[in-house]
Amino acid sequence: MENKHSPDVHNNVKQVSKNEKAVLAPINGVISAWKIKENDQVQQGDVIAMMEAMKMEVPVIAHCTGRIQHLRGINLTINADEEIARIEG
Repeated sequence: MENKHSPDVHNNVKQVSKNEKAVLAPINGVISAWKIKENDQVQQGDVIAMMEAMKMEVPVIAHCTGRIQHLRGINLTINADEEIARIEG
């Protein structure tokens, strides 16, 4: 049986990811720690936060270089691909 929903889900994630300034959560979980502060300069590849789900920690990696803005709070439940911060040029 063909799954007609898969392409739509994939396209929605792709559209969200096109916003180059948005830092997206890599997993469903909570932000357990920020490794940076608001207005810090980050480099592409820097670990900027840690997320936790089911006792497993996953790093959040900066996808570009810039100044970090609009950090989400710690211990909030976040869905995968939800914006958790922004990196301004």
